[in-house]
Amino acid sequence: MEKKHLHIVSSAACVLMGVVALSLGSCVDNDYDLTEDIDFTIQVGGSDFAIPGGETEAIRLSKLLKVEEDDLVKIADNGDYYLLQDGTSKHTAVTVDNFYIDEPDIDPVVKSLDFGIPAVGMPDIGAGNEELSATLPTGDDAFMLSYELRNSSTMPEEIKSISRVDVDLVARIAFSYSPGFAQNLYLDDITIDLPDYFIVGETLESGNVKRISNEVIEDYANYVVEVPIVGVDLTQLPEGEGFDSSTLSFNLSGDIVVNGAVHINSGELLVSDGSTNISVDLVADAYLSDIHVQGMQGRVDPDIDVNVEPISLSGLPDFLNDEEVVLDVANPQIYFFTNNQTPVRALITSSNLVSVYQNGGENVVVNLPELSVAPLTYSEFCLSPVEPEGFDGIYEPVENLSALVERIPNQIEVNLFAEAADEETEIRLGEEYYIDTDYEINVPFAFGPNLTIVYRDTLDGWREDIEDYEITQVNVTATVENKIPLDLHLTATALTTDGVNALPLDGVTAVVRVPSQDNDDIKANSTTDIVIEIVEETPGQVKQLDGLALRVTADGSSEVSADNRILNSNQTLQLRNVKLKVPGGVKIDLN
Repeated sequence: MEKKHLHIVSSAACVLMGVVALSLGSCVDNDYDLTEDIDFTIQVGGSDFAIPGGETEAIRLSKLLKVEEDDLVKIADNGDYYLLQDGTSKHTAVTVDNFYIDEPDIDPVVKSLDFGIPAVGMPDIGAGNEELSATLPTGDDAFMLSYELRNSSTMPEEIKSISRVDVDLVARIAFSYSPGFAQNLYLDDITIDLPDYFIVGETLESGNVKRISNEVIEDYANYVVEVPIVGVDLTQLPEGEGFDSSTLSFNLSGDIVVNGAVHINSGELLVSDGSTNISVDLVADAYLSDIHVQGMQGRVDPDIDVNVEPISLSGLPDFLNDEEVVLDVANPQIYFFTNNQTPVRALITSSNLVSVYQNGGENVVVNLPELSVAPLTYSEFCLSPVEPEGFDGIYEPVENLSALVERIPNQIEVNLFAEAADEETEIRLGEEYYIDTDYEINVPFAFGPNLTIVYRDTLDGWREDIEDYEITQVNVTATVENKIPLDLHLTATALTTDGVNALPLDGVTAVVRVPSQDNDDIKANSTTDIVIEIVEETPGQVKQLDGLALRVTADGSSEVSADNRILNSNQTLQLRNVKLKVPGGVKIDLN
């Protein structure tokens, strides 16, 4: 702290000693030792000896409420004070594990096809070129390739419902016929009807029907049809099949149905038993591989951990570090920043902020409204009693937020609880998504009537100037021009020194008075005359006076306009017409 020296008495003494020297110089008898024969103790001044002290420059609030670079309190470009504390960012990975579906066992279906012989009788083997036709059975006798799909891996408990799964699957149906009858079997018009719940990866003629025309199965060879399947639509399943959330199981059953017409060529017959019919066994064998479920549409509830470290409020400037400080601020603001790169809309629910006081005092809890964080989006939220001007993010009103910092806590706990919204989404299983969250507290010093801040300063270095003089009281008078929108209450304590440290001085009181009014407050936006009376109660103690410890308590009790309820570093306090008075004069011992 810079020392402020008081040179009242020493200046007066110099003047007075000069006057005494001049007045005695013409009548001194050199034969006498004046130090022995004359008492040089004199009284200067009558009932009130005053020395004009001039006036100070207008002192900006920034000089009184000093803010260091690393303090939590900042000064905006326009001079407004505000408290700013950044929170701790949080990076949260979000994953829903994938699962597998077993390869189903599908038994081959064998159907005997009868090819009618023409009325003229069986042709000779290898002779003629007649088409002998047959129709694949339908109805209950149709080619029904039945299967049942069940998940083989543990289903993730984060999955709550499924309406569609994304898969990488190929359905293969191999056709063959019993050899020894003809060289080839001709597939004239075959349809392969897959269940409606399969989502195929190619355009088919009608729904999930694969059509085969004018193809040939050669003797001792298979004809294979492949249909890529990219998903399963569980909304098309009958009741009781699909995903069971109570058992975390997945199963479905179905049939692949084959219909159509085939023929053989009489000229390609290899054998004949002389009968009027030729019977050929047509074999359909279907295969579905293990299904790796790659993604899904449905409801999921993955673990979303967005909790963050508490906000520490250490590093406050001196004027906020006092037990009497009350921050009755009008519009404190908490900003949440979220970068949600998951396909899940997240809800931050049942969250709160807690002011924690380590040295006594009941914690203050402020509950927060539910925040909806859109998927695949960067969002900004502002929580405050009044929406700040120019904010274009998502605003949520919190009327009692100022209670959080009314008494400045040691730290503020931020308790956030996030969960996925109870709605369907599309998500890739096994893929890592993330949510980044960050936040800050911004408290503009736009205040209410209960605001109280405390400023302390010390005036010292006086002792060497007054310890040789007999003074029992010193009054400092001044006119205070207060352009700060706060009432000021000034108190002073007399100090002495041990040569190094400032110490309270017993036996001397310092009282600040405002003669023009009943109380001693210096009103906001006013000009007020004050007197600081420094009075000796124990004889000889004023000689030990080295200075004053000043304490200014500023509060918002004055009625000022709403536009003026903000602290700005350019607001000023000025002392005018400063005078230093010694009631009863000064007694100087010239010996």
